[in-house]
Amino acid sequence: MNKHSMSHPNTSGNFYVHDLSNIVSDSEGQTQSIYDNPSSLKIRVNISYKKFDILNKYHDMGFIASIADNLFVLPTPIKSYLHCNYIHASEKYESDKKVFESNFEKNIKASKKLDKRVSHKKALFESISKVYPDFCCNMEEKIGKEKYAIYISQKQALLKATNHNLDSSSADFDAELLDYKDRLACVIDTPKFSEACSIEDEFVISEVETFLQTLSSMPKESQRPFHRKKIKIGEEHFSTVELAEKMKAERMARLEKYNEIEKLYRKLEKHPYIKLSGKDKEER
Repeated sequence: MNKHSMSHPNTSGNFYVHDLSNIVSDSEGQTQSIYDNPSSLKIRVNISYKKFDILNKYHDMGFIASIADNLFVLPTPIKSYLHCNYIHASEKYESDKKVFESNFEKNIKASKKLDKRVSHKKALFESISKVYPDFCCNMEEKIGKEKYAIYISQKQALLKATNHNLDSSSADFDAELLDYKDRLACVIDTPKFSEACSIEDEFVISEVETFLQTLSSMPKESQRPFHRKKIKIGEEHFSTVELAEKMKAERMARLEKYNEIEKLYRKLEKHPYIKLSGKDKEER
């Protein structure tokens, strides 16, 4: 267990989170959600920012991997007559439009999942840091250079695989989506990626344990704010301690899955002709 407990914790337990990253202003200065009038640009920017926060602030590669198929935002299709005649351009536009609309619905759902994840992680991490200011910081120092090198290389590979920039006038939307999923598979469906996710989850579990240990050593009066249900997720309210324990349980469950995945990889190395069943391909 990580022993990095901090002195002089802030024990007030009072925090208020206002996540305005998915709010924009219209021409008259009125605020509105990006989902009121969604565009490929707005959704792509939101996904990009939230993905960065989840990977770098909240150490959650497993979550990004689980929704990565739906993070590729196609550009809004346009009719281009630059390299083709009117009929061909119209056919391509109609085909691209169908692919775009189907994919964009998935993008919006993924974007909303990212919003929710970032919002409650931000509230949780801010609250925990009042007791343990170094929570989920200085990862390299805490886990060692060797493990950190594996972790950071896979995180960078995931970021690279999920970054994209297409020209809507020339792109073949179907081909681009297939190429994107192939790039993802080359990163996510590997033993190294599973190892990196295990390293990350073990780190977060250790940090949560340090927080809980530090909190338990404080006077009862100072502990009470962190047991009050102040963090709202959907229609429910949770305490800092509840969410911390829930996050620990989620990461421990993931570790069990990664252990099963590692066994499958070892099995495939010995018997490469074996095909994985749908049951084996569990979501990370």
